Amino acid sequence: MACDAQTVLMLHMDGADASTTFTDDSVSAKTMTTVGNAQIDTAQSVFGGASGLFDGTGDNLTAVDSADWQLDDGSDLNTWTVDMRVRFNG
Repeated sequence: MACDAQTVLMLHMDGADASTTFTDDSVSAKTMTTVGNAQIDTAQSVFGGASGLFDGTGDNLTAVDSADWQLDDGSDLNTWTVDMRVRFNG
């Protein structure tokens, strides 16, 4: 799935089961680093046959600091969206 120039992070969370590679498909292509045992899981998915698995005990993804993360630049044009699907296991 393609994204526009305003998209600063696009993680489809697709890949092989138990992979720890999370690919950013945005035009800025940031490198994601896994923490804990965050991984790709093929047991549950909505699109693409895989999803991200975070078991709730210290798992997350990190990326280096970027101006892209600044959500308020002081202008009147501060509109942004976070779009995701989440499935809780309990």
